[in-house]
Amino acid sequence: MNLQQKIYSLRKQSGLSQEQLAEQLGVSRQAISKWETGHAVPDSNKLIAISRFFMVTTDFLMKDEIEEPDSEPITEWPAERKKRPFKIAGIILCCIGTAGLLFWGLLQLFQLPVTEQIAVSSAVTLNGAGFLILFCVLLLFTGVWLLLRKK
Repeated sequence: MNLQQKIYSLRKQSGLSQEQLAEQLGVSRQAISKWETGHAVPDSNKLIAISRFFMVTTDFLMKDEIEEPDSEPITEWPAERKKRPFKIAGIILCCIGTAGLLFWGLLQLFQLPVTEQIAVSSAVTLNGAGFLILFCVLLLFTGVWLLLRKK
């Protein structure tokens, strides 16, 4: 099976029209038609996009001697895609934690310094500012943990 047959077969197995596939890949319907009839060959960037879209390897698409896989198409996302939500969540948590600490720092510019407040009181208590700092540091640590986690 050659490239043109593989593109046609994968598109049909997915139940897509040429127009739907073209929209997904960011090309014209005519480009899909030319690829499937063998009048044109997709460039390397489009081959990679096709392989990612149909979850097959570029080797499968390019090599004539590699036939269709015996098993079902890959249903699992690549590891890079699995990590993406955790990285985004980690970045967001780090940003919120940092913004909270900066906010606390700005508040301290307009209030009595913490050392003067401690001197007035004989006991150190967690008030609203203490909870804010604790919460922001917790967000930062959680965000960093999500960014650095392996799996």
